[in-house]
Amino acid sequence: MDPTPLATTIASHGLLGVMLVIVGWVAWKKDQDLQEERMARITDAKSYTELALKLQAQVIDAVNKLADILDQMKKLMANRPSPGSGR
Repeated sequence: MDPTPLATTIASHGLLGVMLVIVGWVAWKKDQDLQEERMARITDAKSYTELALKLQAQVIDAVNKLADILDQMKKLMANRPSPGSGR
């Protein structure tokens, strides 16, 4: 729908019509700006979520590796003779 004929009709009603057209245009423009900002925020939130999930996966991987190393150390320490046993 082309708003030009409607705007022209409203504007033909004098100063009140012109003011209504201006207020309507400002409201429409503000709505467009808010929609763009909302989409930018959604995009940012998605990218931060992806980054957080990637970092979480890396932390879990590092913790699992440390747990494996700790298990190996426990096994080595269990098989090692104690210092006062005389072996």
